[in-house]
Amino acid sequence: MMDRISIVAARSVWQALAAGVYILHLAIAAWLGRKGTTLAWERGGWKTVEAFKRVQRRWTIASVAILAISLGLRSAQAAFTD
Repeated sequence: MMDRISIVAARSVWQALAAGVYILHLAIAAWLGRKGTTLAWERGGWKTVEAFKRVQRRWTIASVAILAISLGLRSAQAAFTD
């Protein structure tokens, strides 16, 4: 009986840790979404403003795609787990 309780408790800890990592990932993504362009501009090294805007647009599209895939996988995982 005690082994069963410890297995359930360990599983809960790992699920909570996984959820925490997921929430941390979303928080970092949100922060970079707000501050990333500013950080990239301040870093410098851009030949033209147009080149900078083109690269930032590509990063924005990639970020939205990755976020959509991540949220889709998370909702699929939630639908198929107990």
